[in-house]
Amino acid sequence: YDWTVKLDADCVFLPQRLRMMLTAIPSTPAYLNNCKWGLHGPIEVLNRLGMQAFLAGQSQCSDIRDDAMQPQPVYWHPLLKRYAGDDEEHSFGEDEYARRCLPRLGVQKIDEFSLLTEKACGAEVYPCNSGAVAFHPFKQADAYFECARLAGAAA
Repeated sequence: YDWTVKLDADCVFLPQRLRMMLTAIPSTPAYLNNCKWGLHGPIEVLNRLGMQAFLAGQSQCSDIRDDAMQPQPVYWHPLLKRYAGDDEEHSFGEDEYARRCLPRLGVQKIDEFSLLTEKACGAEVYPCNSGAVAFHPFKQADAYFECARLAGAAA
């Protein structure tokens, strides 16, 4: 395939919108950056060359993987409405791993902020009738399906 897409289960995804976005395939290894603060994990999109570079070069990112696996104390963070720690250099998820590793492997970042709408990227509400490709997070099934319905009606 020309592109690889990784999704979180609580992410409403509209593949037809992504297809329209991906009309041109970069001739170099590339990934789509979906947030102004860097790649976020609900949807991650790499072209074939980007995925090949990632698979072939993971050993070059072993220090990043080791940092990600370091435990740290966490506490309830009321602004984030989730548990979080203070050590931003350790104990992070796959999106932060990719955000750090892919540039090291020569994978080009292409900003595509219309890919994802989520609170963690600065959206105050979930405008599921906007033109975004993906909406996140939806922890309740009824909210997930309502967003999918609104997004489909707006397509």
